[in-house]
Order: sequence, then C-alpha cells, then structure tokens
Amino acid sequence: MTPFLDMGRRIAEVWRASTAAPVSPFPFAKVIMTTTVPSSAPAAPSAQPPGDPRHQAPAGSGSVPARRWLWWGGTVSTCTLLLHAVAAPLIYPVAGALGLVAVFAATCSAVLVLMVLALLWQRDRDVRALLCKRDQALVSARDRLNVLETELRRAAQGEQRAALLARQFRQQSNEQAVLHASGAEAIRQALVFLAEQQVSATAGGAPVPAFVLPEDMADPDTAELVEDLVAEMLALVRRETGRRETVRLVVVALARRLQASALEIYGQAVQMPPQVQQDPDLLEASLHVQHAAMQQARRAQSVVTLAGEWPGQQWQDDVPLVDVVRSAAGRITSYQRVQVSGNQEIALTAAVVEPVIHTMAELLANAAQSSPATTAVQVQVREVQRGAVIEVDDAGLGLRDHELSEAREIASGRRPVALEEMGAVPQTGLPVVGQYARRHGLGVDLSESPYGGIRAVVLIPGDLLTTVPLPAYP
Repeated sequence: MTPFLDMGRRIAEVWRASTAAPVSPFPFAKVIMTTTVPSSAPAAPSAQPPGDPRHQAPAGSGSVPARRWLWWGGTVSTCTLLLHAVAAPLIYPVAGALGLVAVFAATCSAVLVLMVLALLWQRDRDVRALLCKRDQALVSARDRLNVLETELRRAAQGEQRAALLARQFRQQSNEQAVLHASGAEAIRQALVFLAEQQVSATAGGAPVPAFVLPEDMADPDTAELVEDLVAEMLALVRRETGRRETVRLVVVALARRLQASALEIYGQAVQMPPQVQQDPDLLEASLHVQHAAMQQARRAQSVVTLAGEWPGQQWQDDVPLVDVVRSAAGRITSYQRVQVSGNQEIALTAAVVEPVIHTMAELLANAAQSSPATTAVQVQVREVQRGAVIEVDDAGLGLRDHELSEAREIASGRRPVALEEMGAVPQTGLPVVGQYARRHGLGVDLSESPYGGIRAVVLIPGDLLTTVPLPAYP
C-alpha cells in the first residue's frame, strides 16, 4: 500500500503545480523539455545576418517542451491498471477482502492518474496550439518585417538613384548654363566686333578682319550659329554699303556737274564786254549772276564734301587770312554786310585755302541768316600763340542751350553727320564745317556773342599758316 500512497501524493503535487501554473506558453519552457513542433507556415529566410536580434525567435518559439514524466506516469499507471485487472482474480481468492480493496484502490489510483494525465494532455495540447499560433504570428510578422525592409531598401536605393539623377541634372544644367553663357558671350563679342571693326572696315573699303571664336567654346552648334550670323551680317553690310556707295557716287557726280556748271556761269559773267561794265544796271545784274553762281557752286561743293570727296578747286599761292574771309563773303548773298578787320600779314598755305574759304563761307552764311538784314557781321582776324583765330559775331537772337550744345558738337567735328542724315530739308552748313575741322585739324567752337547772337571762333594751327608782306600802297 505504501508505494501506491506515495504515487498518489506525487500525482497530487504535480496536479497542484500544474493547475497553479499560468496558461501563458512562456513559463512552460522551464518545466517541459524540448520537442519539435512543426509550424503550418515555413519560416521565411531572413534578409539580415543570424546575429540580428530582430530576426531571432524568443525562447521557446517553434518547439513545445514535453513532460517526460507525464508519459512515464501514464505508462506506469496503465501497466499497473492492467496488472491489477489481470491479477485481481488471482489475488482475490488468496487475499480475501483486503486484496480486493488493494486491487480496487490500485484501479482507482490508475484511473485517477489517467484522468490527470488526460487533463494534462489536453492542457499540453492547448499550450501547443497557442505556441503554434504564436509561431505563425512571429513568422507572419517576420515576413512583414522582411517585406518592409525590402521596401525600405528599395526606397533607399530609389533615393540614392534620385540623388544621383539630381546631381547629374545639376551637373548637366551647369554645363548647359556654361555653354549658353559662353554662346551668349561669343554672340555678344561677335556683334561688338561686327559693329566696331567689320562694319566700319566694310563701309570704308578696307580689308575686313576675320572674327575668331573663343577657344573655350565647346558647343559646335553655337559656334556655327555665330559664324553664320557674322557672315550674314557682313553680307548684309556689304550689300547696304554697295548700295550707299552707288548712291554716293551718283550724288557726287551730279554735284560736280552742278558745280562745274555754276563755275562756268560765273566765269562767263565775269568776262562781260566793256560796254556792259559801263552800264550800271547791267553791271549790277552781272554781279548778281556772279554771286548766284558762286552760291550754287558752294552748295554743290558742300554736297561733294559731305559725300567724303575733296573740293575740286585748288589754289597755287598762299593767301592772307583777311583775303580768305573776303573771298568767303563773296560766296554768300549778303556779302555787303560782312566787315573784316585784323592782321593782314598772316596767310594760309595754298593747300588749305579752299577748305578754309568754304568753312568761313558757311559760318558767314549762318551769321547773315541769323541776324537782322540791317546789322553787320563782324569778323576779326588775330594771331595767337598756337596759330591764328578768326572770330565771327552776329547780332541775332542766339540759340537755346540744347541747340547751342548740339551745334557745337557738329561744328567742332565731334559728331559727324553723313549725307544720308541730312533729312528732307538738309542743313549743310555746320556739318560741312565739322567735316573740314576733322580733315585739317581746325578748332571750331560756338558760344554766345557779346552782340546778342552767336560767336564762331575758328582756330587755325600754326603749321597751316605763313606770313606775307603787306601790299605797298602809293
């Protein structure tokens, strides 16, 4: 009986310990031994190394510890039950009632043990089910984690590719910006070179310098565009220059014919018969014809001068400045109003006599037209340190400040005026003066006159002057 009582006590202790333990699967890891339990889903391969704690299953996952003593106890109890069931008929006749009680107690103990074992087996199955569900949840979570890591890895790779593409785009943008900047700079240089050198050379008939593209221009399309642009602009300039040159030559030819015709009329008016010179009316008419012819010749000469040609008339001898002014007065309508005074020994060299006469004629014509017909045009010839000056004063109304400033720019030659810039009503006086000033180095300036009008001062350099003896008077 003692062994059966000890076994009963052990079974009761095990039952109390089993019923007192929580249902959670984790504490059973300490009291059950490991037995592999297959999972319904295969474990996905981890993308991380085995040492990564994120992909390591917690203790007890994937296996259920079995109670070895449970199987041993069940086996012993079953064998005992079978033994007592077989031995009971044999023991009963011998042991009597006591043996029957022992058999009954052993049978009850075996049945009780089987019931406890059945309960423990059911509990173990529940634990196994919970562990299987947990393993499935862990596998599913691990799969989702792997998917998330894969997506994160792809996102990181996409971000890297985007950053690489952004760097390449910025690099290409910078390269394109450099190419565009170099192309724009090359076009600007080409236009500046075209405007400052090639156009002026083409217009002047000089050899046209070639435009050299910058060495750092890497874009062949831009280089070709610049070359085509320069070539097209040069062709356009050549065509326009040729057209203007044709017009200029036609104008010069017509002006020279008109000038020659006027000089011929003047010569015929001077060579009148003596009987005509004795008639005051005929003499006055002859003088009017002479002045009209000279004015016509002066206007034609102005056109020739503005067209870039040199005056046709040449002087052989040096002429005193006073006589130069008187000769210029003879080429205007109001020659009687011009009053000349000053040094009579200063003379012009023969090479510049005609240009200075034409210059003074234009200044005297402006002075006479700008002042009342009853006033005189005062002309003073004086010697100065750098040469000689001729001062022309009129008594007109003068000019406004901006008009005077513009007239000074034109008369001094600082602002050239071409023939095609004359307009519908050409004013050739001051542009002709400026043309001669640039050609011969004359200093021309306009300012307010003390007589109320305009004072024109012409400075003639000393290298264009000479001296002549005073004429001997009887």
